Amino acid sequence: MPEQRASEIVEPGAGAGPSRISVSGSCSTRQGLSEDLALWERHGVGVVSVPAAKIGDGDARRVADAGIRVASVLALGTRLDDPGCWPRYRDRLGEVFEAARVMGAERIVLTTGAAGVLGWDDASDAFGAVLAPLLDVAPAPLAVEHTNQLRSDISFVHRLRDAVDLATHLGLGVVMETTACWQERDLAATIAEAVGVLGLVHVSDLGPVVLTTPDRLVPGDGVLPLTRLAALLLAAGYDGLFELEYAGPHIEALGYEPALARALPALEGILARAARAAAVPAPHPVPDERPT
Repeated sequence: MPEQRASEIVEPGAGAGPSRISVSGSCSTRQGLSEDLALWERHGVGVVSVPAAKIGDGDARRVADAGIRVASVLALGTRLDDPGCWPRYRDRLGEVFEAARVMGAERIVLTTGAAGVLGWDDASDAFGAVLAPLLDVAPAPLAVEHTNQLRSDISFVHRLRDAVDLATHLGLGVVMETTACWQERDLAATIAEAVGVLGLVHVSDLGPVVLTTPDRLVPGDGVLPLTRLAALLLAAGYDGLFELEYAGPHIEALGYEPALARALPALEGILARAARAAAVPAPHPVPDERPT
């Protein structure tokens, strides 16, 4: 894994600024929320997202008492081709809703769940039917996140374009997963169309060959054109958070503390360069951010 480049380290407050950076609890997958809170405090993290799978008894209150801003709570979906699973799933989402209310979460992020034997349109209808009784009781706006195609076990939506279409149809927000859409056709046009419903952008990196998931890297350690992607978002008027969300064997080997210590200044540097690039009219290129 290449060393962090000096060009990615900037003074806090430069460019888009640290106030636009959030950290997901998914970055420390095997750690509990109490350990996460201590880690975030040590690194001055002020905005976080909390995976529902990490929330145990009393955890929501502990997060609230810590006074930390909660950008989102993330919950996975259910089997869309098996309506028999839906009542239990709705009950579980009710618990997630209560935790989100206690923490003051700004949004609740969902993956759609597996389509199973359903085609895309039927799965879309089923997802809407699952959520219909919950829309009026949710304590915060709901948003759908698209995923890597390897994760068809948790979602049937794998392109940002499809996430925007689904969310628009159902009245939801969208979470952009950069590792799943960075090579998508007409991405700039999709981002420009989506900016009104885009609530959160997940940021991490990938190596040149990825055959398993999750297998993400600290931003700047891989091959994704993160500065270009961030510049597209800023130029389109996106004013929301950029959230660190990395996981996998490289992160486990590096360690949660060193990974976060590198990721925060790396993302600040990416956003600073993106802000400068977004202010420069085409055809001026976005600076190359790959290792040399």
